[in-house]
Amino acid sequence: MGYLSVYVKTADGALPVEGAMVTIRSDDGENSDVLAVLFTDPGGVTERFALPAPPKSFAQTPEGGTPYRFYSIDTDKTGFRRVRNVKVAIYSEVTAFQPVNLIPLALGEPSDSTEYFEGSAPNL
Repeated sequence: MGYLSVYVKTADGALPVEGAMVTIRSDDGENSDVLAVLFTDPGGVTERFALPAPPKSFAQTPEGGTPYRFYSIDTDKTGFRRVRNVKVAIYSEVTAFQPVNLIPLALGEPSDSTEYFEGSAPNL
């Protein structure tokens, strides 16, 4: 198992966002399953959540396989653009800390039309 904690802020990381909804999904494209729905505390942080990850031994030999598993994270809060982090790598026995910066909606901007994508495969 690996672990994930999400830090949700606004104003380029200066202010925490309390009560943001964080949805963790398997990163299986069209067939992604919702694994958890968490909410941020007053400091803008979710609880640490355990996720399946390949064994550490996969990283120790070239033929061992991929030593991480990808997940997607959707973060949503009324008054902000929705953020989707893709290809978030989770490693066995490691806690990943994923920062998310929410951008406020402009006055009158519909919330259902905005989504911001972050993330890429790790450069190993």
